[in-house]
Amino acid sequence: MPNYSPNTQGLKENRGVKPSLNKKEYSIKLSPEKKADLEKIAQEFGFKHGGKGSLSALLEAIADDELMLVQTPPSRRRSPGQDNNTDIDGDEYGDELLKKRKRNYLKNN
Repeated sequence: MPNYSPNTQGLKENRGVKPSLNKKEYSIKLSPEKKADLEKIAQEFGFKHGGKGSLSALLEAIADDELMLVQTPPSRRRSPGQDNNTDIDGDEYGDELLKKRKRNYLKNN
């Protein structure tokens, strides 16, 4: 919708113009559930915009080392109908992962 106001003095003084932050827009594909999960994480850490969690602020904090990510072992997923006492991927993977991390730690320290 055009602005029919003849007063353009504010535009000459750069009023109403957003400052350039040298940022570029990117897009990612997420399921609505994953997006909601990430927005919840962002909000829990105080990264908010418009009353909900800000994904861009969350990613900037990670990139700027303001927020540290710690990798956890993969969860043991269960297939539908599988009882709670049966693991799909057994304990071998977790044991091997711990051994590998211990070797790397000892090697680097």
